[in-house]
Amino acid sequence: MDVSSPSQDDDAITATLASCQVNAIKHLVSVNGLLALTASGSFMVSGGGSNAVLTPTQTVVLPQAYNGCSDVPPLVINYDILFVQAMGSIVRDLSYNFYVNLYTGTDLTVLSSHLFFGHQILEWCWAEEPYKLVWAVRDDGVALALTYLKEQDIYAWSHHDTLGRFASVTSVPEGSEDSVYFVVSRLIPGVNGGQPVQYIERLSSRNFLSYGPPAAPGAPPSLQADVTQGWFVDCGLKYQGAPTSTVAGLAHLEGAEVSILADGSVQPPQTVNGGTISLQHPAATVIVGLPFTADLATLDIDAGEPTIQGKRKKISAVTLRLENSRGLKVGPDADSLVEIKERGDQGYGQPIPLTTGDERILIAPSWNTAGSIWVRQDNPLPATVLGVIPEIRIGDAPG
Repeated sequence: MDVSSPSQDDDAITATLASCQVNAIKHLVSVNGLLALTASGSFMVSGGGSNAVLTPTQTVVLPQAYNGCSDVPPLVINYDILFVQAMGSIVRDLSYNFYVNLYTGTDLTVLSSHLFFGHQILEWCWAEEPYKLVWAVRDDGVALALTYLKEQDIYAWSHHDTLGRFASVTSVPEGSEDSVYFVVSRLIPGVNGGQPVQYIERLSSRNFLSYGPPAAPGAPPSLQADVTQGWFVDCGLKYQGAPTSTVAGLAHLEGAEVSILADGSVQPPQTVNGGTISLQHPAATVIVGLPFTADLATLDIDAGEPTIQGKRKKISAVTLRLENSRGLKVGPDADSLVEIKERGDQGYGQPIPLTTGDERILIAPSWNTAGSIWVRQDNPLPATVLGVIPEIRIGDAPG
């Protein structure tokens, strides 16, 4: 930008921020004005009045919040700004506060500080549709996901690992969803001499609904969950065609043990040899990839006032409220899990349908002071847990 004498409205703007420290501006974000995020705080740069134009002779800089920003670019989500704090281990939001006429924010990591202590966030992205998720890559190769819906006051963190390290992440709008892509560093036994390789992998959509037969004659087709399309493996590929007993094209997983979902049924794990695997039974739709285990563990149970924390308790049964799920195990801890028995009167060779509703499971009862519940999915199958309802018997009662 040029500089004129006398100055013109389209000249370069030079201004000094009134601050206690000298800090470089890390990022500029356009909101009601121009929000400058620095290493020590945030400043609003504007023309000084409502709808006033920012010019070299009309520049007003007002401090907003004194929480510094890191080099990770901030995310603009609706009317909020999410940024990684200067040390790289805290995520904050910035939104306009009408009562103080400033952009202020809160610490979004305070309830999940164990996921950030001793670590830094290197990259992140915003995948708005369909689940309103922020995906972040931590410095140790773990991926973190933040469910963020500010207008409903909903935010929750989860962590995700894989047989390797997440190195980078971005999101790309594709159709009706924001697709998330990762760069993942993996050690595959038969690839690159067992040395690390980097793959670009796309997070598959969880929309595996398809139109099934109508519920009644003359009714329109109904949307149903198609278990054959459920993609719950890492670094996987899909075969769809004529029934086959051999799946090829798996050279990128040479020497690795893979999980297999064939026509909606789980087949025993196989080791990739020569880029191929052999199926136990022929199938027309096969999804093959690296296995992973998903665990859900509740906090220690409390029943309100008076508290039952510290008291011995026994849980003999649990009801899981599920949506389009199959293949789960439940128990009081990770070493005492009971598999949900699901096969009913399905025909031979037919996949077990997915469950939507309540499943009651008797688990191995034991007296302990925690009373937590573990739910595990170690099959390449979908699992959506909407509720965990334990049946509790409390000990250490007076009398």
